[in-house]
Amino acid sequence: MWLFCSGGLNDIVYQSNTVQPEYEIYQNNEINEESLFTNSPHVEVQQLVSFSNTSNIDGALWVNKETQEMLLKVKGGLEGLEQNDYQLWIVDQDNHAEGELLMVDTNGEAKVLYRLNDLSEYKHIKASVEPLGGSKTPTGPETFFVDFD
Repeated sequence: MWLFCSGGLNDIVYQSNTVQPEYEIYQNNEINEESLFTNSPHVEVQQLVSFSNTSNIDGALWVNKETQEMLLKVKGGLEGLEQNDYQLWIVDQDNHAEGELLMVDTNGEAKVLYRLNDLSEYKHIKASVEPLGGSKTPTGPETFFVDFD
């Protein structure tokens, strides 16, 4: 009897510690048929805003509120880093930031697709330079941001 109860308790504890992700994220070659997304009539386009006047970061964020998806395309301007990584942060309405390493190609370009459970829970994304491997919270310096709410 004790073994059965113990196993059941472990299942309950495991389930309470397991949180469903609030979004899926895909980068670069993991993204298929991006042109279908960017050419949709339901998509709003927002330009990236650089935190530095000297930076030549160029790109945009396509937001589809019907499908709860966002496609970020950085067309250039992210310099190669040897001692740091770029990290992309999605920031919710309570200013809580969830980060993912931003995979930048040799041309300083990157593509990221977010599939969200509820787009209205988020207000912007931003990128920052972080220690190798990333950080749990943004430490900066920040490179670009885009509001989408």
